[in-house]
Amino acid sequence: MLLAASLTSLGTTLTKVVLPVDSGVACNDGSPYAYYLYTPSTVEDGVDGAPGSKWVFFQQGGSYCWDEASCKARATNLMSSKGLSPELNIASGILSDDPAENPFFAGYNMVELPYCTSDAFSGTLAQSSWSTKLSFLGSRVVPSVIADLKQNHGLVDHASTVVIYSGASAGAVGLYPNLDLLSSKLLPASHVVGVIDSGWFLDSEPLETQPCTDQPLVCSVKENLVRGVAAWNSSVDTDCDSDKGADEQWQCMMGHYVEPYLTTPIFVFEWGYDLAQLYHDGIESNPKASAPALAYAQTSRANLTRTFEAAKRHHHFFSPACYQHVVLNAKHPTWLHVTAGNVTLAAALNDFVSGNSSSSVLLDDCTLPDCNPTCPPPQHIG
Repeated sequence: MLLAASLTSLGTTLTKVVLPVDSGVACNDGSPYAYYLYTPSTVEDGVDGAPGSKWVFFQQGGSYCWDEASCKARATNLMSSKGLSPELNIASGILSDDPAENPFFAGYNMVELPYCTSDAFSGTLAQSSWSTKLSFLGSRVVPSVIADLKQNHGLVDHASTVVIYSGASAGAVGLYPNLDLLSSKLLPASHVVGVIDSGWFLDSEPLETQPCTDQPLVCSVKENLVRGVAAWNSSVDTDCDSDKGADEQWQCMMGHYVEPYLTTPIFVFEWGYDLAQLYHDGIESNPKASAPALAYAQTSRANLTRTFEAAKRHHHFFSPACYQHVVLNAKHPTWLHVTAGNVTLAAALNDFVSGNSSSSVLLDDCTLPDCNPTCPPPQHIG
């Protein structure tokens, strides 16, 4: 079955595709998994370098839950497909088909993967033992969607096929367990790259530690993942998993630990002062608000930079000195205009995808939060 996809004056319209029950994947509440699709090219165009052979995948984010209390506190729309609208309109960002908003990737087929499994796309648990009986089957999302796209929507595993596999925040963390699987098993003939947006978290010792109760944002990044991979029975990167003990499996869900094992190139976008990272670290407002917070944040940025410089050279990093979180699907047009090292994000990402990057690490020379004049307006979290 082919879906009709349309472009409206308001942006790109992606149409909901509901996977069959026997696909093996479901949301936390057991409702069928559904994704969004926009295919500007026909199935017949999908080979030999035609537009149909180019795809952008985007995994939504939205934190996690890992026990009955944290899942009860979680928004219902992050645990079910029942409320998903028939269409999704994208006005800006990497899923826009407007060349003015997306000059390098407009014309690609677009796939948005909703986040209704609460497990960073890594879980294998069919049903929890809690009274709520939740499922955590995020590891099945990518294989099931790829199978459906191959069978029904023109995705062809071919040397001319280009796949940009991206995600933001928890959706970006969800690339780590799935990226090499996608490139080596599901689409081995295709050119696959990963794009991590605001998902390169550090396991820092927080400036202020808060009780880790039912709110994942107040837990440290490490504690979230320690609890999560155990609760979700996570499937992580195979090579990383074989090298880590059970007590260290959480590291396979964290960028600077897992990147040495990833053979598929990744482009990491990480704000120098990522507000989600700092929130987990006990800083709930702009770090310039107090001297201890600013000193902590500047040390955090220095530690972040060191992980970039230590990474393997087939991975690339772009980090503006801004206090923000996520960029690829943000409401503002930041993704087109923000710079690091005097290079725009859009241009750097295009160079990476096309294999023309001249620098693997792009950073700002200035050091204070929002010292970069291309930083977007302040954002809030929590």
